[in-house]
Amino acid sequence: MALSKIKANSLGTTGTPTSSTYLSGTMAWTSLTADITGVTAGTGMTGGGITGDVTLNVIGGTGIDANADDIAIDSTVATLTGTQTLTNKTITAVQLDIEAQGDLRLQDTTGGQYVALQAPGTVATSYTLTFPGDDGTNEQFLQTNGSGVLAWAAAGGATGAGGDEVFYENGQTVTTDYSVTASTNAMSAGPVTLASGVDVTLTGTSEWVIV
Repeated sequence: MALSKIKANSLGTTGTPTSSTYLSGTMAWTSLTADITGVTAGTGMTGGGITGDVTLNVIGGTGIDANADDIAIDSTVATLTGTQTLTNKTITAVQLDIEAQGDLRLQDTTGGQYVALQAPGTVATSYTLTFPGDDGTNEQFLQTNGSGVLAWAAAGGATGAGGDEVFYENGQTVTTDYSVTASTNAMSAGPVTLASGVDVTLTGTSEWVIV
């Protein structure tokens, strides 16, 4: 004789069957409220829940969806392997490591040409360059203080109205230690004041003339 129906309470179950519960291995009706956690990328996800967030612990870079609207990398280490193409996406990360003297390529509007930034083949000691907080003024250049802090400074060449480049301008106060390069001479228009604790060092046969 064929069975037409089976009653839930005839299976020896506990709990109450509803639209938001499932029958666990212990024959207990269990609420579907827990999040999915500890999922390894590449093996797929099973189970589910009706509320709460789904947490995906990505192991390796192959599990990162390049088609997502945004990619937030907030784990200790996330590695992108192989060729990853991200079109009109945003990557948010605390640190981005480009290995093996790879390029950071900034492409033009058509994507045909680019400007690349690249580290030297050998770096004796790692260092960080900190950019200034603004874009400076016309004809200034980026100058380092020798400790990785960049600032805008005057180029020091002759300037003037129109094409008359006859004026050399310099500041009146030396606020940072400076060493004149060996076998060269330096010249400044005075008066020039050294700030407290600041030194100007003449190296070898170098000279500093204030006129």
